Amino acid sequence: MVSRIRNTGLFLLILWLPLAALAASVEAHLDRTRISEDETVTLTLRASGDTGGQPDLSPLERDFEILSRSQSMRFEFINGRSARHSEWQFVLAPRHSGRITIPPIAVGDEYSPAIRLEVVAGRAPAQARQAEGFRLELLAEPEHPWVGQQVLVTLRLYYRVDFDKGEIGEPEIQEGKGELRPLGKERRYRKQIGGDSWLVYERRYLLIPDQPGRLVLGPVDFKAIRYPGGGGLFAPPMPPRTVRLRSAPVALEVRPAPPHHGDWLPAHSVELEQQWEGLDHARVGEPITRRVTLRVDGQPA
Repeated sequence: MVSRIRNTGLFLLILWLPLAALAASVEAHLDRTRISEDETVTLTLRASGDTGGQPDLSPLERDFEILSRSQSMRFEFINGRSARHSEWQFVLAPRHSGRITIPPIAVGDEYSPAIRLEVVAGRAPAQARQAEGFRLELLAEPEHPWVGQQVLVTLRLYYRVDFDKGEIGEPEIQEGKGELRPLGKERRYRKQIGGDSWLVYERRYLLIPDQPGRLVLGPVDFKAIRYPGGGGLFAPPMPPRTVRLRSAPVALEVRPAPPHHGDWLPAHSVELEQQWEGLDHARVGEPITRRVTLRVDGQPA
């Protein structure tokens, strides 16, 4: 009896070893471990063997916005045996700054290791904001307007690469008071900058300050997906990359109306003229027409 028990245990052990060798293992890594809070990071999960499911990303939703997802798979045949290798890539945008732990991600019955990420408060350097063939600017003119004066606000996106799912925000008054409204239709054109040809997407707005003092337009965000293309004939296609840009805010110093101004109408020019019709042939008891025209340049209608 003792001999049989030992042989059975040895037989079970021998059977268990190949099963363990086929079990899935999950690896995880980040393309960077330190980023600014307006940048993105790519999380890569790799699994060898039968995972039995897709990654559960719910633990990421508290600290990150998941901007894009991609998956690739390859098979290997060695000595008559097949092996499956799966890879997932996720582009993540942090919701806040600080030290963030990416928790273990479940893939079937297996878990990836936890990873540390440091998110630095503030914006990335200008070179990073203009990377990948994009530039974003927010301008306002004049910078020292009077109360009630018309300010032209221009939002421009420069790009020289193809992209998909582009989203661009609207400027908003972050500090101070005023009226901001769209002006005309959006424009698309081409412009030469430093010997390079750029496509330009432009929106214009009218801003009318209501009170003197500091008036700030907050930064505008742009987000899009780029598809770099394949890495070669047998290489898997490169994953899509998310582009995120944020313009600089715009600060204006609004001047008060001059003292003793009476009726205040800030404008580039004001013209007032009159025309009479029928004055040369006027008769008592018959009407005549007087037409008064006011032309103002620099004020909305």
